[in-house]
Amino acid sequence: PEGYYWRRRGGSSERVTSTPHVAPSNFSQGPAWVWPNPLDEQVRHSPLIDAQKHVYIATAVRIRKFDSDGALLWQWECGYGEGKMTASPALYNGTLYAWSTARHRVIAHAYAIDMETGRQRWKVRMAVFSHEDASSIFVYNGTLLVPTRDHAEDRPVVGGEDGNNQITALSASDGSLLWEYAADDIMWNMMLSTPGDGTVLFSSQCG
Repeated sequence: PEGYYWRRRGGSSERVTSTPHVAPSNFSQGPAWVWPNPLDEQVRHSPLIDAQKHVYIATAVRIRKFDSDGALLWQWECGYGEGKMTASPALYNGTLYAWSTARHRVIAHAYAIDMETGRQRWKVRMAVFSHEDASSIFVYNGTLLVPTRDHAEDRPVVGGEDGNNQITALSASDGSLLWEYAADDIMWNMMLSTPGDGTVLFSSQCG
């Protein structure tokens, strides 16, 4: 059901960041197409590529879909006051999943966006805090996993500023809460992976 060229940051479910495709070595003709970023938006996430070689670019508040020639197919935008998408989105079974958090507020939103039309399938508002590091959401086995923490306030930890220490699991079909798992350490730039056996792997800042 995956069948995408690049469905999440790191590519595969194992996050091996490799591809069987050979990149061109002659760049004398320049790029095939360029998105000029006319609004000068921050882009901190990996582009996503579906089975038709359509490219999805996520900024802090917008997601755009381009065809393989660079033509804009649709644009989606976070609602006013819903914060920024600081976690990298993911493609799964015809849906693009995204996550936004409002800085210094105990509010976050999960989104499911139709890959074909750009229409929002569902949105869930949650009273949780999610730190603004370079985390990635993960969708596996019908479950959307997002980075959160089990406390709202900042508190000192070894290594500096507090961050996410919790995985929150939502149903990929409707966004309903399934479970939460709080680790005993901070997970900087959380990027879950799986060997495909029904488990997920992660590391904390202590290694």
